[in-house]
Amino acid sequence: MQLLEIRKPLFLFSIYTQRLIVIVIVMNAVEMLLYPNPTHDKFIVELEETAYIKLYDILGKEVISQTSTGTAEVDICHLSKGIYCICVISESKVIGYSKIVKH
Repeated sequence: MQLLEIRKPLFLFSIYTQRLIVIVIVMNAVEMLLYPNPTHDKFIVELEETAYIKLYDILGKEVISQTSTGTAEVDICHLSKGIYCICVISESKVIGYSKIVKH
């Protein structure tokens, strides 16, 4: 089993507009943007580096895994409504994590 180093965020903030929440996560100077949240069918992850994007359901089952270089569009239209956890991994280290809500 491979162990992943989990880093605590340097800071985390959300930008709220009338209908869109953009989550900005900075983990050890690596910035990740995640939007829109909540969403219906897809969301965007913007990264500064190549990474793996993994999405987990409420039971911890991996439901999506894909590689991203820069900006990635993650299609979740086939998933049920609910709350999912997103984990972004680069070089065996978690560089970002958050929750995403599907309506």
